[in-house]
Formats: sequence, structure tokens, C-alpha cells
Amino acid sequence: MEIYDAFKQLGTLRNSVVIVFTTCDKGVHYPIGHEHYPCFVRQLIKISKHYSNKKIPKISLILNTLGGNLPAARSIALLIKEFSEKFEVIIPKYAFSAGTLISLYADNIIMLEGSALGPIDPSVSDFKNTEIPETNAAQLYLDFIECPINTEIKAARFATINSHYDSILLGQTIRAQKQINNFCQEALYYKAPSNSLEKIIYFLTIESSCHHHLISSFEAKNKMLLNINSVSENETYLINNILNYAQDQLHIIDPKAIDSIKYQECRILVEGNRFFIASNDAGADFLQYHLTFVYNQQFNKEKPLSENNQKFLKESYIEDKAIDFSLSLPIRALK
Repeated sequence: MEIYDAFKQLGTLRNSVVIVFTTCDKGVHYPIGHEHYPCFVRQLIKISKHYSNKKIPKISLILNTLGGNLPAARSIALLIKEFSEKFEVIIPKYAFSAGTLISLYADNIIMLEGSALGPIDPSVSDFKNTEIPETNAAQLYLDFIECPINTEIKAARFATINSHYDSILLGQTIRAQKQINNFCQEALYYKAPSNSLEKIIYFLTIESSCHHHLISSFEAKNKMLLNINSVSENETYLINNILNYAQDQLHIIDPKAIDSIKYQECRILVEGNRFFIASNDAGADFLQYHLTFVYNQQFNKEKPLSENNQKFLKESYIEDKAIDFSLSLPIRALK
């Protein structure tokens, strides 16, 4: 099936304009960020020109992402709502973290069988120990905001935390939790029952604080009271075709291709797309990257180049400094 036909048929069945947005494939992920916003602007302006009031009656966003920057996700969701009368999100696989936030702003969420949402738990950085990866804000919030009321216990716990983390982390954590609470309230204010709103937000941001917690369609519908719907078998087929097309456009390098390279000193140029957005009316947008690796025999003479060869990756990135990183934003029509 031609991809143009898949977009057209799904749009007819959903009575909407279909847009696909993916940031991940084959375990590789480039998070949602502010660089995606202008691409959505271009898409929506071009599509809206077909309507007399510049308002698109309905947008169906096929979304596939592991998350990213929460303020950026909010901006994208509000932008889509600004250009549309009705907005629905279709989740073929997963829309975690920032992807979940985008979904909350939608009027309707379609989750295919086995797809999942995830907690919205922002991460915070430690300025004292810069080598420590970003920390889950929800867990820190539980540790020193909701710890026992006894002041002595609080003081002792804070002293322990402060010995491991920069004290500014406390302010970061409170700010991050307040910010995401405000985003969730804004997204759910007119959708969730007022007496359940706080409980739903607590579940999303604190209770399910494990970042890898999967929120199934059943849990999203019954515990979070979201408007979750299913689609027909034909629609599912079309949605998967469109997502597979979008993921193929990312051109993520296959580790098996690297494994096949001979054990000699050589250079490898990796090209791919950090994300892919496409619609019938506005064509495709993607942000391209180029990485050049140098294989150094000094560190590994017998093993092939692969994702598992950490020595190769480390030396290429840090000591050999053999990286040519450039970004461009091509625009092309769907074939």
C-alpha cells in the first residue's frame, strides 16, 4: 500500500487530518524538545490553509515517543489545540512521560492493543555531582517533602540527602513537581471529575514514581478516568502501516551492519533522523544527524564494532574526538 493511500484512508475513517510524529525506533530515542515546535507550526499552518476559518476540524496525531522535555510537549499540545476544533491522539505502541502529557491535552485518546502511557515524573540534575545522572524528582519529593512530620527525623533525612546531593536540588524538585502539577491540571481541568482530579494527578506524578511503570488502556480508563477508545481492525492496520513508514524514515543504523565490518582501522559514517513528522497536506519534516566514528585497533583488535563494544564507543566519543555532528531540517513531500 502506498503511504499516501494509508494517510488518506485513515483520515476518511477518522474524519480527520492524520499527522504522525515519532522520536524513537529500535531502542534509540531522541527526546521531545523545543526544536520540534517550529516543525509542527509549519505543518499546521500549511494544513489550515485548506479551511476557510483556518481551523482544522479534527486532527488525529499518531504518537510514538519515550518522552522528553515537558514544557516543549505542553507547547506542542497547545499549538495543535489552537489550530484544531478537535484533537485526538493515537498510540500504537507507547507515549511515555512528555508523550503522556501531550495525550492528556487531547479530547480523545486511542490506544491500540498492548500500547501504554507512562508516569509524568520530571527529572532534576545534581550540580554537586555532575557525573551522577538526572534523578527522579518524584522520588526525591517523597523523600524530603512527604517524609515523617517529626522535625528531628526530617532534619536527619535532609542532612543525609544534602551530603549526597546539592541543596539546590530541593528547590529544583519542588519547582519541577509544581510545574508538572500545573500542566496536568491545565490538561485535565475540564475532563476529569473535580473530586478525582487531585488523585489522578498524584497517581501520574508521585504514586507511580517508577519511570518505567506502564499505564495500560484499562488503567488509563478506569484509574485515570481518561477518554480511552479503540478502533477497528482496518484502522489498526492503517495506523501500523503509517507508524512503520515513519520509523523507517529515521534510518537508525542496524547494529548488525556494524558487526559485519572487518576488524581493521576504519571510519564509519552514521546518518539518521532524530525525529519524523508527516502529513499528506504538509509533507514530512525531520531533523538529521551525522556521526563519524573511528575504530581504533589499539583498544580492540579482535572484536567487531558493535553497540556492546563499549570501549570502542567510549574512545570514539571522548579520546579520539572523532565526531562530526551537524543538524539540518529538510522538508519533503510524501511519496
